[in-house]
Amino acid sequence: MSYAGSLFILLPFFVGLLLAFAAVCLGVFFLVRYFRRRGAKKRQQAEQDREMDRMKIDDL
Repeated sequence: MSYAGSLFILLPFFVGLLLAFAAVCLGVFFLVRYFRRRGAKKRQQAEQDREMDRMKIDDL
C-alpha cells in the first residue's frame, strides 16, 4: 500500500478528531459565557437587594 493510501485511510480519524476538538472548544466557550452572565446577574441582584435594604432603612 502506498503512503497516500494510508493517509486516505486515516483521514476520517483526523476529521473526527478535529470535530471533537471543535465541539470541546465550543462547549468550553459557551460554558464560560454562561457562568460569566450568571455571575453578573447575581452581582446585579445583590446590588439591587442592598439598594432596597438601604431604602427601607431610610424610610424608617
